[in-house]
Order: sequence, then structure tokens, then C-alpha cells
Amino acid sequence: MMKCVLVFFLIYSIIAYVVTLKGNHSLFYQELQDLFSIEEIDSLKKKLSCYFRIEEKNHSGITIREYYQTDEIGWYTEKDKWKSLKRIRKTIVRDCQNEL
Repeated sequence: MMKCVLVFFLIYSIIAYVVTLKGNHSLFYQELQDLFSIEEIDSLKKKLSCYFRIEEKNHSGITIREYYQTDEIGWYTEKDKWKSLKRIRKTIVRDCQNEL
């Protein structure tokens, strides 16, 4: 059994904000889904500074964390509300049980 968690970070010059997207952020959610499409993720994996992966053994299996980030934020329609926004990171956490 594998559980997957998606987390988006809005990264400013020094501070990172964790964003949980809800139904009232449907436009932002869709824009992030488009930004981190399968094709874009494949492209980010090829760039050393845009992708990082960690695998950790735990009691019931393996936890895999994948981090994707980009500083290409010109697409964001409401970026004027986030003047100091520098980059966006997507984190995927997978708990793979009984897969040791």
C-alpha cells in the first residue's frame, strides 16, 4: 500500500511558507498542477538545483520524499499579491509499506 502527500512551498528570500490548497484556491491549484505537470517534472529532474530525492527505511517499509522547485513564477496570475515570491517547491511524500 502506498500513501502519497503533496505539499507546495512558496519560498521568499529567506522564509518558506507551506500552502495547503483548498477549494477556494481553485485557480492557484490548477496553475500549480499545470506548472508541475509530468512533462515539467521530468524536465526538473534533469536540473541538479531543481530536484532532490531522499529514501528512508522505517518500521513498515520505505518513505520516499521528492522535492521539485522552480523559480519560473511569471505565469502566476496573482503574483502581485506575493511581491517577494522567489520560487515554488512541490514535495511528494510516499510511504511504501512492506517494501523493504
